[in-house]
Amino acid sequence: MAEKTPYHLKGVLLGACNCDWGCPCNFEAPPTYGFELDQARAYAESLIKNAPDPVFVSDLEGKIHQANDAVFSLLGFRPDELIEQSLSRIISPKETREFMAALREVVECGVTGPTPCE
Repeated sequence: MAEKTPYHLKGVLLGACNCDWGCPCNFEAPPTYGFELDQARAYAESLIKNAPDPVFVSDLEGKIHQANDAVFSLLGFRPDELIEQSLSRIISPKETREFMAALREVVECGVTGPTPCE
């Protein structure tokens, strides 16, 4: 078997590959624990927080878990008025349904588009 190849994303060490091709699959340690996951999570949170555009994070039920300052500035909400609330608080029920359907499609298929995934 090939030597473990470190895999980085924007300078954050995510793990080491175990396969013969040196690709980022089958990491040496599960990403549920360890310093690498913490670094990757911190990097993602930094991207969200510092984005100049409004960015929010919701779950598949439509509950908002995180939003950046641009969201609060644009919509005029305080964090305590928006975090843990439903997306329907900021977009119409129809748009919420469409967004949630597209989100589920991305989770299930990896993409969204005119044809449903198979």
